[in-house]
Amino acid sequence: MMMNNSVSFEKISFVFANRPLLRLASLCALWVLFSLTFFALVPRAHAQDETLEMTDPALKKKQEDAAEMRRKRAEKKRILDEIQAKKAGVKGQVAALAAERARLNELLINYGKRIQTSEGALSNLEKSLESLRGKETKMRSSMQVRRSAIADMLGVLQRMGRNPPPIMATHPDDALKMVRSAMLMSNILPKFKRQADVLRTEIDKLVVLKSDITEQSERLRVQNAEMEADRRRMSELLNEKNQRILSHNSELQQMEERAKEHSKSVANLDELISRVDKDLQIATDLGGYERQQIEDRKLAQQKIGEQAAVELTPDEKKEKAFGNPGRIQPALPFEKVKHTLTLPAKGRILRSFGEPIQYGNNSKGISIGTRPNAQITSPTDGWIVYAGKFRSYGQLLIINAGGKYHILLAGMERIDVRTGQFVLAGEPIGNMADKKISTKTPKKSIDPVLYIEFRKDGRPIDSTPWWATKVAAK
Repeated sequence: MMMNNSVSFEKISFVFANRPLLRLASLCALWVLFSLTFFALVPRAHAQDETLEMTDPALKKKQEDAAEMRRKRAEKKRILDEIQAKKAGVKGQVAALAAERARLNELLINYGKRIQTSEGALSNLEKSLESLRGKETKMRSSMQVRRSAIADMLGVLQRMGRNPPPIMATHPDDALKMVRSAMLMSNILPKFKRQADVLRTEIDKLVVLKSDITEQSERLRVQNAEMEADRRRMSELLNEKNQRILSHNSELQQMEERAKEHSKSVANLDELISRVDKDLQIATDLGGYERQQIEDRKLAQQKIGEQAAVELTPDEKKEKAFGNPGRIQPALPFEKVKHTLTLPAKGRILRSFGEPIQYGNNSKGISIGTRPNAQITSPTDGWIVYAGKFRSYGQLLIINAGGKYHILLAGMERIDVRTGQFVLAGEPIGNMADKKISTKTPKKSIDPVLYIEFRKDGRPIDSTPWWATKVAAK
C-alpha cells in the first residue's frame, strides 16, 4: 500500500513536471480558492467587531471619553484663540495710548518752547521800545530848547523889522545904527542857520524814530497775539492730558487728597517730602525705577576695571535723556544729565546759590525775575511729589527726579500738573503771576520771582552743574 502511494505521488509529480500549463492552472485555482476564503472571513471579522463594540460597555465608554476629550480640546483652543485675539487688541490699545501720550507730550513741550521764545522776543521788543521812547523824550526836550533859542532869535528879527535901520546914511546917528544892525545881523544869522540846521536834523531823526516805534509796536502786537494763541492751544492740550490721566489712573486723585492731608499735619518740608514719597513708591512707577537704578549701579560697580565707560557729550546726553517724548520714566539717571537742563523760565537771574541774603543766611537755590504770566516748564523728568500751597512757600511744586534728588519750585500763581504725575523736561507745569508785584515804595513794582532749589538726600545742593547755560546773578 505504501508502495502504491509512492507511485501515485511520483506520477502526479511527473505529470506536473511534464505539463506546465496544467501546473499553472492548478496554481491559479489555489489562488482563487484562497481569495474567496479571505474575503469571506473579513466581513465576518468586522461584523464581530461591530457586535463587540455594541456589546462591550467599557469600550463604548472609552470611545465616549475620547470624543469628550476632543471636544474639550477644541473648546480650549477656541478660548485660547479668543484670549490671543483680546491680547492683541489690548496690545494695540496700549500702543495707541502710548502713541497718543507721546503726541500730547511732544505738542506740549513744543508749545512751551514757543511761548518761552515769544516771551523772550517780547521782552527784547519792550526793551527796544522803551529805549526808543527814551530817545524820543530826550530829542523832544532838545528840540524844545532849540525852539526857544530860535524863538528868541526870531523875536529879535521881528523887532528889527518893526524899526529897520536907514538904507542911506543921512545923519551920523543913522550911520551908526545901520552899522550896529549890520554887525548884529552878521552875528545872529549864522547862529540862526546852525540852530535851524540842527533842528531840521533832529526833526528828521524824530520822524525815523517814530517810524521805528510804530514798527516795533506792531511787531510787539503780532508777537503777543501769536503767544496768546499758543497759550490757548496749550491750555486745551493740558486739559486733554489731565482728563486722560484721570480716566486711566484713578489713584492720582486719592494721592492728591493724601498729600493735602500730609501738608496740614507735617512739621516741615522734609517730613512732607518723606511721607508723599512713600505713597509715590507704591502708587507709581517710581518704586520700580528706584530698584532698577540700584541694580544698575551694582552692575556698574562690578564692571569697573573691565572696560572704560564711554563719556557722552552734553548734546548726546540731551538726546538720549530727552529725545523720546513717549517715555514714562527718566531715560538717564539724574546725576548723569549734568550740563543739559534748561532753566524753567525766561528771565534775569536775581540771586545765585550760596549768595548772602537777609538775617545772615545764604541762598539755598536760585531766583529768577520773570515776565508777568511767564510760562514755567519742568527742568527735568520726574514724578510730582507735591503740587499746591504750603506754608510760606505759597504755591509749591516738588519733583522727584529719582536717585533721592528733588527739585523745588516756588513762586508760581498757577500749577497745571498733579501729584503723582510723571512729567518730562520742558513740559509746561504752571504760570507766574499775571502782574508785577507791588512794593512798599509808592508807584514802584518788581517782576514776579521764581525760586528753584535742588536737593540730594534732603539737603540743598548747588544746581549750577546741571544747567546747560551759565547761571549767575546779573
